[in-house]
Amino acid sequence: MLGFPPTIRLESPMMTGSPRLTVLLPAGLAVIVCCAATVPTPSSETYELPGSFLTIPVRRGALEQVLAERGLVDSAENFVVASECEWTKRIIRLVPEGEWVEAGDVVVELDASDLEERLKQREILIINAEASLINAEEALRLRKLQNESTIAKAELAGMLARLDFEKYVEGEFPKRQKEAEAAVALAEVDVSRAAKRHEYVVRMARKGYETYKQVEKERISLLKYEHKLNTARRALEVLVTYTHERQFTELQSVAAESERELARVRRQADLSLANQRLLVENRRRRYQQHTDYADRLNRSIAACTIRSPQTGEIIYANEGSVRNEILEGETVRYRQEVVRIPDLDELHVELRIHESQITGVAEGLEATISVDAYPGLVFTGHVTSVAPVPTAGSRYSRDLKEYDAAIRIEATPEETKNLKPGLTAKVQIHISRREDCLSVPPQSVVNLFGHQMIFVSTADGIEHREVEIGLIADTGVEVLSGLQPGEEVLLSPRTTCGEQIIALTESFSSETRPRNIGG
Repeated sequence: MLGFPPTIRLESPMMTGSPRLTVLLPAGLAVIVCCAATVPTPSSETYELPGSFLTIPVRRGALEQVLAERGLVDSAENFVVASECEWTKRIIRLVPEGEWVEAGDVVVELDASDLEERLKQREILIINAEASLINAEEALRLRKLQNESTIAKAELAGMLARLDFEKYVEGEFPKRQKEAEAAVALAEVDVSRAAKRHEYVVRMARKGYETYKQVEKERISLLKYEHKLNTARRALEVLVTYTHERQFTELQSVAAESERELARVRRQADLSLANQRLLVENRRRRYQQHTDYADRLNRSIAACTIRSPQTGEIIYANEGSVRNEILEGETVRYRQEVVRIPDLDELHVELRIHESQITGVAEGLEATISVDAYPGLVFTGHVTSVAPVPTAGSRYSRDLKEYDAAIRIEATPEETKNLKPGLTAKVQIHISRREDCLSVPPQSVVNLFGHQMIFVSTADGIEHREVEIGLIADTGVEVLSGLQPGEEVLLSPRTTCGEQIIALTESFSSETRPRNIGG
């Protein structure tokens, strides 16, 4: 690291032509007397400054950029114990912070009395819901049997209707038709016989062999047979034309209606069965809802007794807010961290870096760590993590942008046995280093519209030079070109050379102004 000399040269031209007087002053003395001077033009190379001014020589050596921040010591691996109770509960018993516990020991107890009362009420609802589910399932089985019986009856009625229709078409009607046709044929034979008999009797009567009475008798018999023939013919006509058509249509309609009735019965059976199944599903879901809620209550009641997952020292998970403070009588939310059991074998320092200083900070950089509680105890470490996005500020500092970072302490457990989480530590992150470079104090460099200017004390007077700079650290600025080792530069040119800086500012600003077009 670059160390500037403990003395600073104070030069003052006493009078024109007199030799320059050099006085050594202790470091840190910043008494400067500025006198009036002529304002040089930006093109001037050197000028005299009547009065006193502080200078410092340009040195060659090592220069290191170090970022110093303060943070808190914490465990790199924390076993976090959070509340798994799904309801916000009050703490009724809490193991004192810092106490050593074994794995499985009870560290926190939450008030679960109201959850136990809810569980009793829920168990009654579960019994009622289970009874309703059983009744619905039994009703579903009965509905299936009843539907099977109703469908079977409808199928039987349809089958009988089809058989009656087929029986009439293929059996009864042909039989009746043949009987009617046979009756007509017999009647025709009887009429033919009666007519022949009547003719015979009439001939015999004309010859005197038969009487008129016998003729009349045969005539009446013929009329009877003719009437019987007409009746048979009419019966055949009625059978074929009217009776057959009516019964055919009626039986056909009955068969078709039985098919439709069977379809209606099946649809109605499906609908009633679906409704009963929905009722069963509704009762089952209600029963499942009650049992799930009871399971949640049981889990939460069991979670009200929080046990240590491992052996270690108990640390309350306080976040610095009264609302989140872990104390007996305070409430704990679901998944809220209650206690932590740090792994003291691996410690690190958690800190926040302002956005103006985050440039160059990356994982793997070396760091030096000192703890306020143990002066003189220094550890080495490395940057293990740097947040890619800044942490949001609070409601009072929304514009504050800071990045979380962690620095691992590289030491043995024996060396860190006295360190505890929560101790304040100072961290120096070694961002960059130049082993051999020219450097000047940061206050010697004046930035004017992107031009890095340094004021050099020469034998002819004060000379302003534009230089190229490199690494910028708190202790110095690397000069890549424009200076030579041993040259004397003004320590506070803004105080000593104010008028010259104003002239240079006007010159540089005119270079950046846009020219008037057409003027």
